[in-house]
Amino acid sequence: MKVLKMLTMVIALIALFSPVVNAAREGNGGDLCEKRIKEIRDDLDGWIKKGGSAHLRFPQEVSLDEYNQKMQELLLDPIVNITCVQGPVYLDPANKRYPKTCKNYIDVRGVSQIECDFDLFMNKMSESDQYLLIHHEYAGLAGFETTIDRSSSYVLSNQLTGFLENRVVKRLAIVPVRPDLKDAVALNFVKIPLVNYCGSNILEGIGCFNMGSRLEEKWHPREERSHTVVLKQSFEMQVTPVTQALWFKEMGSNPSKFCSKEVCRKTHQSVFGVDGKLNYLCPLHPVENVGFNDVQAFIKKMNAKNDGYKYALPTEAQWEYSARAGTSTAYFFGDDDGDDSELVEYAWYAKNSGDHTHEIMKKPANAFGLYDMSGNVWQWVSDWYDWYAPYSKSSSAEEDPTGPIVGSVRVLRGGSYSTNAHSLRSANRTAAIGLWSSDIGFRLVRTVRVR
Repeated sequence: MKVLKMLTMVIALIALFSPVVNAAREGNGGDLCEKRIKEIRDDLDGWIKKGGSAHLRFPQEVSLDEYNQKMQELLLDPIVNITCVQGPVYLDPANKRYPKTCKNYIDVRGVSQIECDFDLFMNKMSESDQYLLIHHEYAGLAGFETTIDRSSSYVLSNQLTGFLENRVVKRLAIVPVRPDLKDAVALNFVKIPLVNYCGSNILEGIGCFNMGSRLEEKWHPREERSHTVVLKQSFEMQVTPVTQALWFKEMGSNPSKFCSKEVCRKTHQSVFGVDGKLNYLCPLHPVENVGFNDVQAFIKKMNAKNDGYKYALPTEAQWEYSARAGTSTAYFFGDDDGDDSELVEYAWYAKNSGDHTHEIMKKPANAFGLYDMSGNVWQWVSDWYDWYAPYSKSSSAEEDPTGPIVGSVRVLRGGSYSTNAHSLRSANRTAAIGLWSSDIGFRLVRTVRVR
């Protein structure tokens, strides 16, 4: 009889705990999720111990000493039990109402619990948002909350977490880019091969091409008069436009318009900038809203690294040579003179963009391995804008041209998500006064620095 009673108790215990254990362990990364929450807990504890909470602005009903004492009591392992489950976490589980990413509560045994939806917490939240949420849950368990209704709108814990968000907490060391988004901050360059595409007696190792568009090319304007250009100086070009993540890494803020969760739900991040303000990132999208002078400030920072390279914007000639990648057609893949049915496969523009930027490297690269040379964002080049200068009848090639010596407007190349097909042609050029716009970005070139 005793054996039967003990067996019944064991079965009851298994039935009580197995749903949570199985849900958290059964091949869905529960251990990883719980480990992540404990890492955040330890960071919060260390932050308080080092006086980080002194920077918070407390409501009248909460003192700094009270906050520190109650929070540290809970942050000590293993007072609070942490579990991650597969599936919704309901505030009202009996009626399956009020789903949350995480919730805190004290169970029937008097044990403090934090329970999180594994998928929402690990796959749908940025790292900074994870910190803010876990702080909110611990603040709730510490008693810094007043339940207004069953949807759990907590007055004090929301306030405290809001102060944490609005005051930079450097101790938390929130990583601006997840490891799986390393392409977003990668400084990838490719050496551009200098090849004679002119068919004339040009020495080997020197690039030669016909810059501008052919008379028979669709949308050919007079300012794009075809002329021969020779490139003697070797250079490397950035494989993609500069991303929002790379700009943030170097400049500490994100000026981009297209940085909301609606634009990049899977990769979206919230990160603190150098000025203490919360920035939103679509890490793999091109940075935009950067003016010509903003780009010069970025380049200055890059060159201050003294990494053996000199960074710059490409000249107009370097850009077009690289965009063409040996072709003489309207686009690097051909002419597409019909209804631009091919172009939609190769570039983001007005016809297929949804009126916003897209992740880099989602369209095919050209023959030089460069992505997004057509569409997505316009790209600054270093030249002042003017019509191409007239050339003598001797038809001598221009060598490493850098454009007019002075001017009032700069050159943009490549077209963008908001432009029509003709703007994406390799020869197309437009003028801009140097100010920022939500469809303007850039990429860099670099040369070996001569010491």
